[in-house]
Amino acid sequence: MLPSELQKEAVDFIDFLLTRKNSKQKKKPKLDWIGGLKEYRSQYTSLELQEKAESVRYFFQAVDIEKTFMTDLALHSIGIILFRLDKYELFTSFMEDMIINGMEILSSLPEDLMKPDKTAQQYNLNFDDAYQYMLVSSQPSSVRL
Repeated sequence: MLPSELQKEAVDFIDFLLTRKNSKQKKKPKLDWIGGLKEYRSQYTSLELQEKAESVRYFFQAVDIEKTFMTDLALHSIGIILFRLDKYELFTSFMEDMIINGMEILSSLPEDLMKPDKTAQQYNLNFDDAYQYMLVSSQPSSVRL
């Protein structure tokens, strides 16, 4: 147990952090990165692309961005794909719109990196699905709503 003077200091620091987080100006995502891969539309029908863009736009307009989560694997995958396509500005726009505005990134602890193999075998999943399942299932229930 902390001495009483350190307990007060800890409580004051927690209050400071909560106040700072709550005082942040909440912004609605601009979503200007949606449609940034238009030149690849020949690989999909226009109806497929339109449906995907509309569902992404609807989702991000309907939710509070600060209550959404993305795994580090998903974020890195987006970065890898966009950099491979020389879409650096699109990645930056996505980062500013989603991550900087409050989307939380879920990451694993080193000791958790041994869990995806069991999950993959149990549910017949590939690595990325097993990793993301492991990350989400290790979060508090408030994250898994």
